[in-house]
Formats: sequence, C-alpha cells, structure tokens
Amino acid sequence: MAKASGKQLIELNLEDLPKLATAFSSNNPEKILLNLEAILEISIDSKSSILCIDEIQAAPELLAKLRWFYEKMPELSVIAAGSLLEFVIG
Repeated sequence: MAKASGKQLIELNLEDLPKLATAFSSNNPEKILLNLEAILEISIDSKSSILCIDEIQAAPELLAKLRWFYEKMPELSVIAAGSLLEFVIG
C-alpha cells in the first residue's frame, strides 16, 4: 500500500522495540511524531507517510491515542495491528 501510493512506511513493532511506546506520552500527534523522529532518527511528513503500529497489544494504552490522530491529524494514515489485539479489546 505504501509503495503503491508513493508514501513512506513507518513500521513500529511494539514487541520488538517496546521503548517506542514512550513516544506516545502526549495526546498531541505532532509531539508524538517529533518523539518518533528523535527515537528513530528519521523525518516524518504526516502528508506523505503511513504509520503502522504493529503488536499494539503490547502497549494497550496506545489504542486511545489513535483518536487524536484521527481528530487532529487526519492527513496521516495510521494502521494498528496485533496478533493478540482481539484479547485486549475483546
């Protein structure tokens, strides 16, 4: 999907790198992206990126943060996935 749309795919696997969850300490999507840029040492443009949060069940408190992206940064595509996600929200 990212390659076909010409967007940068930013993959965050919260089981492989649990420290990434600390980037989501704010409810402000702009601050979260700045935190991710600092941790990952990359530049993130909300209009030309896709943020994929994998294994989000490793940090279930992040599910509520997705709302802020939807409301305050709708231009950023955000995907949340997890092999055990159904047990967290079910």
